[in-house]
Amino acid sequence: LPPLPYWLLAPCSPKSSVAGWGAEGAAGALAMLLALEYSGSLVTRDLPADAKLASVSGTFCLGRDVWTHAGVAAAAATLTDLYQERLATELSSSVVNPRMGNSAYGFAGDARTESLASAHRANELSAKGGERDARAVSAARLAEALCEKFVIESFGDRLFARHVALQLRAGAPARARAAAWNALREGVAFHLLPPLAALAPRPERGDSLLFLPPGGERDPEMLELYLKALESGALDRCLLAALPNDGDEKKKSVVVPPLPAVLALHAATHAALGGGTRATATIRRVLSRVAEDGSGGLHPGARAALVGMVHTPLTQRRRPAVARAAAAGVRGAAGHAFEAQKPFGPGAAYGERAPESDVHARRTGLLAACVDHPELRARLREALDQSCL
Repeated sequence: LPPLPYWLLAPCSPKSSVAGWGAEGAAGALAMLLALEYSGSLVTRDLPADAKLASVSGTFCLGRDVWTHAGVAAAAATLTDLYQERLATELSSSVVNPRMGNSAYGFAGDARTESLASAHRANELSAKGGERDARAVSAARLAEALCEKFVIESFGDRLFARHVALQLRAGAPARARAAAWNALREGVAFHLLPPLAALAPRPERGDSLLFLPPGGERDPEMLELYLKALESGALDRCLLAALPNDGDEKKKSVVVPPLPAVLALHAATHAALGGGTRATATIRRVLSRVAEDGSGGLHPGARAALVGMVHTPLTQRRRPAVARAAAAGVRGAAGHAFEAQKPFGPGAAYGERAPESDVHARRTGLLAACVDHPELRARLREALDQSCL
């Protein structure tokens, strides 16, 4: 049986076998959970934030009459704010002070004791691995069900869309993110998700790290899904709205794209500038579509993706404090480290364009990635010129 605190979340679970909870039962469960959170009760304090967020997300799988109930909607909105903030805090804390395993300091003793300790650690790691797999499967099922309900019932509801967007956060299991992405793609619902600026409004404080993994996408399956969406045109509706009109390429701001486009651009930009065969393959896939008017030029959707990649900042795997300082353009210890050059800024994800010097540097970097492929390099140069980059 699950621990006692999880029982409080039963009315919010779409897997509950108890009939008759309904909207009133879900509202009561969320109200109790909210009261326990604000009272500092030990009953729910030790539950991980992602588990409690999943329980709130589960209410959106119970039917439209449940999640539109005034009591459910009010409590769910407050709890969502609370748990999203805690997810960001847990992410920052885990980077600053990661939990070390049993073998962090080694083990002193005779050979027999060392052998027993190694076997114990292997069994412990195996048990933890099985638990992680079970949680990943459960999270994937919830993500898929949530996104399917969102496509059918949401009508663009903001709170519902926010919970769907949180299924794509960087800290979620890759299996859950893939399930959510596929369900949204099949439902043609990428454009219904909110922009990153609405989910993480303070990039200077590192809010965007909850969704954008430093150093780019590390999971190969998710990277493939992102590139396939850019290559197939599944994100055209998101990207074309953010592409400046002809003659407006030099304007200082652009329309903020929805979160799926931001995630795909973030992954593609880091892959294209990461060197090796993956870089050239990424650029080739982004430029693979041609215009349908027979001119042989770049497809508008591919052009929008290329413009977005030029104005998407690169991130590094470093301490959150350093990342926040770099994003805000804070000066170094000497007081002049970043003074001579304007920072890149949050980029296209927040409706901003990079400084001209950075645009030129990004153009040079993309062309350098194709140095061993003259044909691709020439096509990329032509595409950059057409986009006034």
